[in-house]
Amino acid sequence: MKLNDSLLSTLKVLLNTLAQMLVGVIFLFIIYYAVRYIGSEKLKLHVIFSTLGYEFLMMEAIMVFNPENSWSRHIPRKNKKIVHLVLQVTAASFILAGFILAVVEKGSWGIGHFTSNHGILGLTSFICTLISIFNGIGTFLMAKSKNRVRSTGVKFMHTLFGSSTIVLGLVTLILGVRKQSFINNAGETLSVVATVFLALSACYVFLNPLLNMKAYLPKLRSTNIW
Repeated sequence: MKLNDSLLSTLKVLLNTLAQMLVGVIFLFIIYYAVRYIGSEKLKLHVIFSTLGYEFLMMEAIMVFNPENSWSRHIPRKNKKIVHLVLQVTAASFILAGFILAVVEKGSWGIGHFTSNHGILGLTSFICTLISIFNGIGTFLMAKSKNRVRSTGVKFMHTLFGSSTIVLGLVTLILGVRKQSFINNAGETLSVVATVFLALSACYVFLNPLLNMKAYLPKLRSTNIW
């Protein structure tokens, strides 16, 4: 049993390490693409800020609670919540800046806003990001509440909505790397690789929150809320 537990723990650490590598590789690749191929400074920063917000900062904000996460495993639970909140607010700030830059640049070109799947989903994920941040602040404050039933319900909804928002943001990035302009410059092969890496990131980032939500369910059912 101990051997199996040790093997499972090792596999979890390995999986987390691979996920961190995926995050780093795709982040650096998209930044490299933006710097090399995008001529407009505003759109270049839009890509960089959006990738930094969704693919790096928000991913790390989720993984800070993962027991196998190398850089945060020794941080006390109480402090992890603060780190999570800081990372999320910082990510939202970059996403907001990137969103505004894209809107301003396209407006100066006389191009209609939110007409493509990438643009529509980008707007949706941006709105969800703002809601998620306010919801997260409420969850942080609710953690001090003596009403454990209400606190558990708020945590469940925050986990569900927050992780879904990040996945939505990653899907928006996938639509970005599948745009014809990206394929023309980077090539079909790199576009597919970037898509696969982003998809794997989305799957992994949703795994730990999914387990947490599963743990919340018995508490909610026992209180007759659900």
